[in-house]
Order: sequence, then structure tokens, then C-alpha cells
Amino acid sequence: MTFAVASSVLETARLTLRPFARGDESDLVRQLANRDVAQQLTHVPYPYRLVDAQGWIEDCLANPPGKRDGCRFAVTRRGDGALIGGVSLLPHPLGHELGYWFGRSHWGQGYASEATAATLTFAVDTIGIRRFVAFVFDGNEASMQVLRKTGFDRVGQETLLRPAGDQKLVHRYVRLVPR
Repeated sequence: MTFAVASSVLETARLTLRPFARGDESDLVRQLANRDVAQQLTHVPYPYRLVDAQGWIEDCLANPPGKRDGCRFAVTRRGDGALIGGVSLLPHPLGHELGYWFGRSHWGQGYASEATAATLTFAVDTIGIRRFVAFVFDGNEASMQVLRKTGFDRVGQETLLRPAGDQKLVHRYVRLVPR
């Protein structure tokens, strides 16, 4: 893995993680407007619209990666530069919360584990973050496997009231990195 810290670009064998940018809006809408993707995410509205993507991009531009108050990366394929997902680390009372999503056609290819591992390494080595938390909806075994592969331990569960008004059971995972 290589890190270009000044520009906060991470590269893995197959992926480039870069800041979100203007011009990513249509790719965001195309990937996040899928019900299968949206139902696994807490804060993403469904249907996902252009105005949602524009707001997300503006917030990302105001808060670029590389600071202790969080980082959000667009995940792109190295070969063609296609935006296929996103990964974030944002402050949470229990540690920095890891979140990630990938377009439905990119599930099951190991991209989530690869992008998550790169983001966690960046957070520890560059930003100095040592405590991480992640939440996964009950039944999302693929995401639970990603978290286990990247050093997270399941520590509990809780019921979450989503903005749509429904309740879902979520599993809480934690990863602690010793000093």
C-alpha cells in the first residue's frame, strides 16, 4: 500500500482511495440509488437523488481527509478510475466510526476488505487514531466478515431507529490499536 499524505490519496493493489470531488455526483447517484445498497446504510436516503449527492460532495470538500475529525474517501478502481464505493472514518463517542458502501455490482469481490484495511492503516499511521467502532445491520454477514478480517471484534448489539422511522438490530464492533 502506498499513501500520498499531502493529497490524501491511498493506493492498494486494485484500488485508489481519493477525496470525493465535484463530478462524482452522477456516480454516487447511480451506485446509491439501488435499494439493496441503501437498505444497509443508516444515513443514506432512498431513493438517493442528485441533490443528496451534491450536498455530500460539498460537505466532503469542506472536510477533506487527513484530519482527526474524520476522513471520507471515494473508492475507485485503479484500472479505469470508476467510482465503485466509499469509505469513511468519522468521530463517534465510542471511537472513530468506520463506514463503507459499495455499488451492488461490486459486492463479493474483496473491495470492502481492501479499502477498509487501507483506510485503517492510514488512520493509525498518519492521523494517530487508535480506537475504531463500526455498526452492521443484523443479517449483513458480508460486512461482518469484512470487519473480522480487518481486526474488529463484536462487542454488542442494539436497536437503531433509522431516519425512515423503522427500527433495525445492529451489531457493534470495536477495534483497538495499542500504542
